[in-house]
Amino acid sequence: MVENFDQFQAINTYKIWEKEFIQSSKHQVNQHLTKDAFLLREKLIDNSEYVQKKQQQSFRFTQAVLEEIAESCIEFNHIVLTNQVIYVKDISALKSTPFNTLIFYLNHDPVKSKETTTEIMNRYFETNLLPYDYIKLAGKCIGINKCCPYVYNGIAYVPEKGPTNAHVSWYAMHHVIHATKENKSTVTFLHFRNQHELSFEFGKKGYEKQLERVINLYALQQLFKQRMMTDFNLMECTPTENELNVIHKRLQVAAPLLLKSYSFQQFLNYLLFFKVQELLTKVLGEENPYIEDIMSTFKKPPFLFRFYK
Repeated sequence: MVENFDQFQAINTYKIWEKEFIQSSKHQVNQHLTKDAFLLREKLIDNSEYVQKKQQQSFRFTQAVLEEIAESCIEFNHIVLTNQVIYVKDISALKSTPFNTLIFYLNHDPVKSKETTTEIMNRYFETNLLPYDYIKLAGKCIGINKCCPYVYNGIAYVPEKGPTNAHVSWYAMHHVIHATKENKSTVTFLHFRNQHELSFEFGKKGYEKQLERVINLYALQQLFKQRMMTDFNLMECTPTENELNVIHKRLQVAAPLLLKSYSFQQFLNYLLFFKVQELLTKVLGEENPYIEDIMSTFKKPPFLFRFYK
């Protein structure tokens, strides 16, 4: 009788565990499908006629062109940026369309959304391990007080103007392989991977300043990474790209100057120097004559890096 009871209990417990396991498995699958819904849709688009023909995108953005793209492309309600995105274009100023954003990709046609570029980019920043506020803080330490790009590892999204209050456009500099400036014009064409070409209104030196900002932040992060990897005896497997982007092309030429002119400890000393100066300015005011005298007692570390404001 005891054996029968034990057998019954074992069978009953097994059935309960089996039911819970099945429910848990279904819940995990549903969660995974919900989270990756946008990626699954993007994969379907990748197999479209556009990708098979491998057409080239070349856009000179005018109001008429933007209206035409917004009229013809597919709408997505919830945009999740992937590593195939090359441009997040703000079109909220267009009165002829209810949509606020166009997303351009390396591997398929543009899509549109009623979400603003601010909502889309904030969602992207939140999903990464390094918030945009941290990037802006690091940028401020090296003189980047406006139009700070989001640089994280090999990713570099650059705002066309300072993302303060209004919605702005962001482009992926990590996919840019070449830039061409029109003579006697503020228009610059950026050439992305997969032979995509988009026009930008950068001004006389806008693109070069943005590239320098990205390189400064990228080189800064490399200092931290290299020091940590050395301290913990780690090795990095660098992914190979078919074609170098403008960041790595510039670093190939400038690396001896930018990366070897100062050490990790010298940079930490510089951060301390910068923070003290910032605190004194807040307490005493920018025009206070004693700030320079006080800062002269601190030894400013040798810092040969070129910074742009």
